[in-house]
Amino acid sequence: MTENDALHALLQQALPPVQDRPPSRDLWPDVLDRRPSPRDWSWLDLGAAAAIAILLALFPGCFWLLLYHL
Repeated sequence: MTENDALHALLQQALPPVQDRPPSRDLWPDVLDRRPSPRDWSWLDLGAAAAIAILLALFPGCFWLLLYHL
C-alpha cells in the first residue's frame, strides 16, 4: 500500500459520503432580497455632470482629455 492509498483510505473513513438530496427551500427569493437597491442621483452627481457638460461646451478640445481619463 502506497502513501496515497493510505491517505485515500483515511479520508474515506474520516469523511462520510455526501448524500444527494434537494435543498430544503427555495433560495432565490433570499438572493433577490439581498441585492442592493439602485441609488438615486445626489446633488453632487448632478452638479458634476452639469459642470462637465458646461466645460465641454466652452472648451470642446478637452473632450479627448476627458475620454483619456475615463
